[in-house]
Formats: sequence, C-alpha cells, structure tokens
Amino acid sequence: MKYLSLVFFTFVLWNCTPPTASIDLEAEKAALTTAAQSYYQLMNDHNWEGLEAIYSPSGQLIPDRKDIISGEAGIKSFVDGFKSRVNFEVRYENLAVDMADSRDMGYSVASVTTTFQDSLGNDFGGVNRDLHIWKKENGEWKVVIDIWNTPTPLE
Repeated sequence: MKYLSLVFFTFVLWNCTPPTASIDLEAEKAALTTAAQSYYQLMNDHNWEGLEAIYSPSGQLIPDRKDIISGEAGIKSFVDGFKSRVNFEVRYENLAVDMADSRDMGYSVASVTTTFQDSLGNDFGGVNRDLHIWKKENGEWKVVIDIWNTPTPLE
C-alpha cells in the first residue's frame, strides 16, 4: 500500500505541475547571434547609448592587462572613452556563438580589429580576441562579462 500511495502522490504532483514552455533552440541561438553582431554594429554606428544599454547593469569588463571595470558607472566611463576616437571602425568575425541548455545564458567569441585616430591624427588600432558572456534579462540578451585580450605576446 505504501508503494501505491507513493506512485499516486508522484502522479498527482507530476500532473499538477504547470508545463514548461517549449523554447526553440534555433530561434534563441539566432537571437543571441544577432545580439552579438549588433554589439559591433553599435560601435561602428557610434551609437554609444545603445552600446551602454547592451550591457547588464551588473556587467563586468575584463580588459587585457588592466583593472576590471564593473557596474553601470564603469561601463559608462568605458563607453565614453570611445567618443573621442576619430574615424573609429570595428571589423569582426564571430568565431563561435552558443548557449546553455537553459537558453538564458550564452557566449560569443570573436576576432576583432579596431582602427581609429587620436585627437592628434595618429593612427591606432589592433586585433583583439573578444569573449562576451550573455544573460537573458527581461527577455533581452545582455553582456554580463566582457573579456578581451591581444594575441600578441608581452615583450
């Protein structure tokens, strides 16, 4: 009888649990890929407010050989640094985009080349490897961790 009660109780619980919504993996992966591409397009469009908004308010930036930048104020300061760059341009190649089974976390990896001029007209730029950890917040993909480094070794 104990066994029958346990089976009945399990059956009742299983049938009373609301069904989980089916999440289309391909559609979610396409949305994440679009978000990853829009990150670089925002930079090329010099849409600095849009770039700030693509980060989670609790986001962290982990630049190559520099201090970690955290939170909204840090992100705003980082983005403000782009405003003075003349002829700023980004070229990128997405190397990988994938997500967790939960469909609310993912990552994108890209090879990024930037070019710009400083206020004196000197050319700058270089190649970075870019890793973004994305999290779905209120239905939108947001960058929660942004890590980049250069493939050039330290001299």
